[in-house]
Amino acid sequence: MDRQAIDAAILTLAGANGMVLTTAQLHGAGINRNRIEGRRGGLLTPLARGVYAVGEVTPEVRLRAALAVVPLSAASHHTAGVLHELPVPRRPGVEVITRRRTAMAIDGVRVRTTTWLPADDV
Repeated sequence: MDRQAIDAAILTLAGANGMVLTTAQLHGAGINRNRIEGRRGGLLTPLARGVYAVGEVTPEVRLRAALAVVPLSAASHHTAGVLHELPVPRRPGVEVITRRRTAMAIDGVRVRTTTWLPADDV
């Protein structure tokens, strides 16, 4: 696959996945590690280990990335309020909640933990 074909594949895949891609998705599209590394900092913006944004890194993109890599997670606190169009002040960053502690770190994302998070809420 030449550079243009790889970029076209990345853009197509990103468009179908909310502009957030994982290494596994890229590999599944036939894009190997060296080709991914060659796009880092250009077409692919690293957000967390194995997670990339394509295009502008907005709060929505950060939320999609967090939900993709933090197991059993959901938007929480102010982020959930904004998504439900409640009259809450917008705050910088994104908040998600999960039942498990995680070492996953994404700039602009605060991960909270709880002992109670029903499966229907995830």
